Amino acid sequence: GFRNFINKIWNAFRFISPFLDLAQKNLPAKLDDQEKWILSELNDTAQKVNESLEAFRYDDACSEIYSFVYDKFCSWFIELSKNTLNGDNQDAKIQRATVLKYCFRKIVALLHPISPFITEELWGYLKEEDEDLLISSAYPEFNESLSYANEQIKMNKFIEVVSSIRFLRQSVNIKPKDEVE
Repeated sequence: GFRNFINKIWNAFRFISPFLDLAQKNLPAKLDDQEKWILSELNDTAQKVNESLEAFRYDDACSEIYSFVYDKFCSWFIELSKNTLNGDNQDAKIQRATVLKYCFRKIVALLHPISPFITEELWGYLKEEDEDLLISSAYPEFNESLSYANEQIKMNKFIEVVSSIRFLRQSVNIKPKDEVE
């Protein structure tokens, strides 16, 4: 299962890597709701991972990272980003690429104590020219300025509704592409 997880991380990197050149160094001042949501979820994950590591609960720390990457970053944020990244609005592409790179850098940093070899390899592609190895970088911590409770509530409700509709369609054998009157 964890081999599949690392494969998921690598595939997420492969998806965002063509857009890394568009990404700016700092997060944009004005973010959309999806971006605020993922940054807030990542921020909460960093807080939970730090609390788990301080309590020597490595299993909980791993579970938090695993859940965030699978259930939020890959399943939702990357999927929601595809239209933006493949669209015509260059400013929106730059903004989304910046948020994706920021999030992925934090994911790699959070994973570093657990899987240092793969994360150091990925860091080589993500780091700025003036940055050193990941092992000598500061570990991600909770950042109050990246906490967007309202956007988290709205996006989590959206995810709940879409997931419920998908489950309902599946339970009555309606294919995702079939129209429902």
